[in-house]
Amino acid sequence: MTRLIVKYPEVCSVLINGEVKGTTNEVIRVGPGVYRVAPDDESDPRERKLQVAAEADPEEIVYLNFNARARKADRLSSSLYCRYNGFMLGQFMVASFARYGRGGFPQRQSRMQEFLNEIDARIAVPDWRPMGSEESMKFMKKVLAVIEPISNELASFAILSSALMQWSLRSDEDKAANMMEETISMVVQENNLPEPDLSSFIPRKDAKGRISANSLLDPALAYLRQILETNDTGQEDQTAFVVMPFSAPFDTYYALYYRPALEAAGFRALRAWGGLSSEHYAPLLQQLIKSCGMILADISRELLGPQQGQRNLNVIYEIGVAHAFEKRVIVVVDEADLDGLPANIGDAATSYSPKSAKWPEDAIESTTGFIHMYRATRSAMPRTIDLEAAIDESLKRLASIIIPQEARDAYVQAVDLYQQGDHKKAENLFSDAIDLGNNATEVHFFRGMNRFKLSRFEQAEQDFDMVAERVDFEEVDKRLGLRDEEAAEPQVGIQATAIFYRGYAKHMQGKEAEAQEDYAAAQQLGFVVDKDES
Repeated sequence: MTRLIVKYPEVCSVLINGEVKGTTNEVIRVGPGVYRVAPDDESDPRERKLQVAAEADPEEIVYLNFNARARKADRLSSSLYCRYNGFMLGQFMVASFARYGRGGFPQRQSRMQEFLNEIDARIAVPDWRPMGSEESMKFMKKVLAVIEPISNELASFAILSSALMQWSLRSDEDKAANMMEETISMVVQENNLPEPDLSSFIPRKDAKGRISANSLLDPALAYLRQILETNDTGQEDQTAFVVMPFSAPFDTYYALYYRPALEAAGFRALRAWGGLSSEHYAPLLQQLIKSCGMILADISRELLGPQQGQRNLNVIYEIGVAHAFEKRVIVVVDEADLDGLPANIGDAATSYSPKSAKWPEDAIESTTGFIHMYRATRSAMPRTIDLEAAIDESLKRLASIIIPQEARDAYVQAVDLYQQGDHKKAENLFSDAIDLGNNATEVHFFRGMNRFKLSRFEQAEQDFDMVAERVDFEEVDKRLGLRDEEAAEPQVGIQATAIFYRGYAKHMQGKEAEAQEDYAAAQQLGFVVDKDES
């Protein structure tokens, strides 16, 4: 029987003549005959014809290559997306036109317009007019009429939120208050929501009888968090929460870069609504992060505003929240801001360049590929992290090898910088260590990993090439503490890890066929791919 390997970037079943006969990237035995072969990836049929002759060599391996299908998660199928965004839209439509919200209107106007564009509701948000004016009421009615056919759930939560806000503003007007209460009750019952405590929606007034915007927003935000907590739709694994600065130019990156990259990787993108600073907004953000399956965070330094030249503290805080909930965190950073990158701030990090001639297309492609790689290797990543943590042991054991002190010192410094996230400086010191005579296999491996984090994929491939050609893997694995015979589960060695990352470096350069060969070879050497994440 001929050996067949269906090469595919992900792990899924293989259909042969319409029946499941094995798994991608693994050997499937087939006898003589004519077959229709395809990965069972829920895409349109892309069958390939395979003919196996009776005299075929049973030791021959036949490869059939398939590219990954393009995936796009439907945003409006997400209850979290519709409920949160619908509620915030309704709140903004009322609060923005109330006289108490006039001061922050430009920012709220911009955010409403961004969201309406996002869901293809081609409505222009008008300039400020008093709440209840013909212009503001016409706008609200038009928005609700347009979004209801797009998503009934989205429209329901916009109606609920706007009714709650109008009740707050007109609670002392019996007729208007009664009408709003009827609307609120209808939406609550239709969606099986917790009953809101309307007494908490009575706005607080200062000594001069003025109402602050936050006193209007706080109870609504607290109620939205209650909805998301008590109406448990479970974690939405395919929804990714985007953590980003709200200053320019990052406010444009969501539509240009973050959302397209996530959608190309099969995720729905969800972002917070800016322009809010109330005491109840942080708990709501925590609930959103808890409800999402992954976090994408941009920790580039800000170019404008009070934090100019600094990393946004709100972004750092939200990453910390994600870690507390044990969420997967993908970090992206402008390559100009790689220096001083905080260590261990994310599970995985990749850089982008808005100065690139192909911006944002190249950033989308590279980040999408990075997310695919991270998801596919989630079960192997902890072992890779163990490798990084084992560098200290490596240094001790390398002391028995005759290496010039300068080369040893350069490696030690490179390791320190690598662990701190200062990959640019680490790159120079790794190269110095090698040039000065520290040519150990692990030095090339970690320089390759460092180049990988700098998105220097061609150079990373060269280092992983050198590692793959070595013959001292058993000795290196012992130096790195990866040859523990009493370990509870098989340990992935440096050879398999290097070959896998060489494959990914090739993938990022467009050498897909070679990349697939490396993926298959790494798997055969024990580099585990998590099938549940494929």
